[in-house]
Amino acid sequence: MDYMIRGNLKNKPIIFFVITAKDTVEEMRKIHNSSPNATACAGRSLMATALIGYTMKNDSDMVTSIIDCDGEIKKVTVTANLKGEVKCDIINPNTEIYLNDIGKLDVKKIVGNGTLKVIKDIGLRDPYVGETKLVSGEIAEDYTYYFAMSEQTPSVVSLGVLLDNKDFFVKEAGGLIIQLLPDAKEEDIEYLEDKIKGLKYMTALLNEGKDPEDIIKYIFDDSEIEFTDKKDVVYKCNCSKKKIEKVVLALGKDELLKILKEDHGITLKCHFCGKEYHLDEQELLNLINEA
Repeated sequence: MDYMIRGNLKNKPIIFFVITAKDTVEEMRKIHNSSPNATACAGRSLMATALIGYTMKNDSDMVTSIIDCDGEIKKVTVTANLKGEVKCDIINPNTEIYLNDIGKLDVKKIVGNGTLKVIKDIGLRDPYVGETKLVSGEIAEDYTYYFAMSEQTPSVVSLGVLLDNKDFFVKEAGGLIIQLLPDAKEEDIEYLEDKIKGLKYMTALLNEGKDPEDIIKYIFDDSEIEFTDKKDVVYKCNCSKKKIEKVVLALGKDELLKILKEDHGITLKCHFCGKEYHLDEQELLNLINEA
């Protein structure tokens, strides 16, 4: 079962969020039939966004992360909420397979240059929007830079997706975000730097059989740790025929009349989950009357 945990250190201004999401990232891979590099890229962003969603205060709050780049993958959009529900859209999931100098999937090769935008909708008139440039294309470093520059929060971000070498299904997927609170002093910064020095790859820790609690205990001393919450994680799309009808309605009356005359109906596919919705002639006519 995929899940996230959150907590803090008892005597240090440090909070943490950790996720294990093998099944969720595998569901994403199946829906998009993504290549290994695209799976690694989108999977990392999916987990980072899920962890950011875990910081929200209300079940109705939503966070969306958008990686917009000039590489093969083009664009990755992830939406998550406090309930641990997450979904992902990949513009080009069928990228080539590239390996780096140490034989690992080269994610930055399919990302290139671009921006990371984080949109937090917390029920206000306008959502909070933060945007930073991509500094590495390896995703974890890009979220680290985002937290530092857009939210002024020093953070440690580690994200990893391990795939089967032959069939490319997801064997392990996990990530963490560790953050210093605003009242952190220089000694707290040095303490955290010392603790994460030489931190293993996230996939290596998961492959050793460590769960999120074990990973935090691997980094910090047991006596320091306070776990405050645990939440299941699931790939879930909230699309519906009603929402699709609103999309179709936005095409305008003239375009709908043209579709009705030429095609006698319309079929749309959800980019997040792949589900198809068909509107027949009568349903289109109803929308035209509404338009």
